Amino acid sequence: MDKSNNNVHNGALHKFAMDVDNYISANLPNKKEQLLRDSIFKYVTDCVSELQQDVIHKSAFMEVSKFGSEMWNVSCKDSDMDIAISVYFTSHRVHKQQLLDKLMHIISENELYVIDSGYIALLNASYPIIRFTHKIYKIQVDISIADRYCLPTNVYILKCINHFQNDLNIPIKKLIIFIKYWSKQRQINDAYHLYLNSFGYLLLTINYIQSTHRYHRHSRNLVDLIFGFFKFYATIFDPQRHAISISSTSSKIHTFIKKSSWSPLEIIDPISQWNIAHRVAYYQCNDIMDEFRRAYLMLNKYFRYDYNCNTSKQSIFKALTQNKAINTKTISINIEEDGESKQEEKRFDESEYEQMATTLTCKVLKELKPLEQKRMIGERLYPKILMKNIEQKLAGKVMVVLLSMDNDKLLELLSMDNEQKTFRDAIDKAVDMLQKQNIV
Repeated sequence: MDKSNNNVHNGALHKFAMDVDNYISANLPNKKEQLLRDSIFKYVTDCVSELQQDVIHKSAFMEVSKFGSEMWNVSCKDSDMDIAISVYFTSHRVHKQQLLDKLMHIISENELYVIDSGYIALLNASYPIIRFTHKIYKIQVDISIADRYCLPTNVYILKCINHFQNDLNIPIKKLIIFIKYWSKQRQINDAYHLYLNSFGYLLLTINYIQSTHRYHRHSRNLVDLIFGFFKFYATIFDPQRHAISISSTSSKIHTFIKKSSWSPLEIIDPISQWNIAHRVAYYQCNDIMDEFRRAYLMLNKYFRYDYNCNTSKQSIFKALTQNKAINTKTISINIEEDGESKQEEKRFDESEYEQMATTLTCKVLKELKPLEQKRMIGERLYPKILMKNIEQKLAGKVMVVLLSMDNDKLLELLSMDNEQKTFRDAIDKAVDMLQKQNIV
């Protein structure tokens, strides 16, 4: 590559670095905003102190603490505040709900704070929380009763971040903030729609730094770290064989622990050792991996000396973080044309795609490759199995057994109510088969 083209490469990457820094600088809370967040935290602490006077347990003690991005100093202006209350007395779920309900009424006395309209659903969730928003500055606050893993996990992660940031001078905080923004722009940071949440991407970021920092001591450049992150997960990580664990002490380069569950994606919490990605579905896992590959290929050309950057007009930052259209989905289908089979991408409106995924037919499946057929059926079948109160690890194995059936029979199962005898019998038969083979 000639010198002029090299200058264009360097210029494009330099502009990318400036754009990333500008985004982060513009979105970090300023001094006034941080003081506001601190005042909200103090107000919650005062409300908990008032609540403590009404607690039946005379020896009860409650401690209020920040957790998540607020604790790790990687929050942005639009980040929610996560606050945990540690209770040092025996508390079951119903007790947590009662405490949070009383706290909500105390907080609601202040006209500056608006209680979330869905507070009943939030209180009755499997992990109860209360949520309110600052009326003027629109800062959202989530309060929960901490379980025994919450604070130890957050302290462990804080130590990891501070070690890389302060001891090794690696800009991991900026990397975390960028990856969070990128994943939200690309519509793959959304636990409600069965994708990873921000905590999952944070663990992926720490795992990447842990796995590579010994072999790239010279690389403290944020652009290099961003490119390395996408390359790492696009070309080395295999979700079908690998699990992510930041508590692994292995010193080998690019070493993952062996996957131990049937979930599409396995990311282990460093303290509880639970899979925090157990709700990520097959389609969503594939979508996440596709986004890793897209980002890697987009950046890789700027690190290649034979690529003519003069042909690219759009800035790297804008192209990389372009907001993915939320009203369309793309799938691959096989079509017959002039006696030859070829692959083509077809875009569906999201409502059409969801309807297609829910009401699958033989006609729709015939347009897909065999692997896509099973994947599409599996995406709809897995939640139905979980609804039968089967533990997540066993549900994956049951699904694999069921997917060995003909598609016609699988479509019948999908159309049935979960309590229908035929559906229950199919689940029971799969479980019995696993037990006889000593797989359970």
